[in-house]
Amino acid sequence: APLPIVSAAAVRAPVEATLQAWAAAFNAGDVAGVLALYAPEALLLATAAPDPRRGRAAMRSYFDRLMTAQSASVRFGSTLAIDGTDPATAGGLYEFRYTDPARGPVVVPSRFSYVVTRAGAGELGQILQHHSSAMPFDGASGCPV
Repeated sequence: APLPIVSAAAVRAPVEATLQAWAAAFNAGDVAGVLALYAPEALLLATAAPDPRRGRAAMRSYFDRLMTAQSASVRFGSTLAIDGTDPATAGGLYEFRYTDPARGPVVVPSRFSYVVTRAGAGELGQILQHHSSAMPFDGASGCPV
């Protein structure tokens, strides 16, 4: 039997709703709300953590530190691509702001990729993988990889 045709809007809507919900919970300092958007054994490759985090329990300390202790916020800039159906991938740019006790306010332009399944609550998907990295700095332009 032929596969059903899924419209681009049907793919984009739950992915965009999931990213919007993630940003809203992150900016509200709602660690439980952020973690609820991830699948139980999701993988997080975070901007400010050297080690991969697998599962909500492993992610909790990272988000607690960043969102609570450092009062971080995020602003999505552009979503450059949403591809696939279920799961779908999203990639783009966002910016983190937080307070460093030694340096004061810090802005970190970053990029993201999410893998989102439509198996979330209601209109939301569920994050299976999330990769985030700071934009390369000027000194990294000569790096061969």
